[in-house]
Amino acid sequence: MTAPCKGCPDRDYPHCHMVCERYKEYRAEREEIMARKAEIANIREIKSIRLNKWEREELLKRKRKGL
Repeated sequence: MTAPCKGCPDRDYPHCHMVCERYKEYRAEREEIMARKAEIANIREIKSIRLNKWEREELLKRKRKGL
């Protein structure tokens, strides 16, 4: 996804994205995508923590049984 500023014929001065409606729409879409990515990362981290806990518990069970 490329920002609408690249090659924009209406670009009058640097940082004109502060007033550009196309950029505001683009930025809102990017914020939504980044929020979803952060949510997915949090879920993966929780799953990883749970998996690591389960693996440690299984290892301790095997050690107790002498396997």
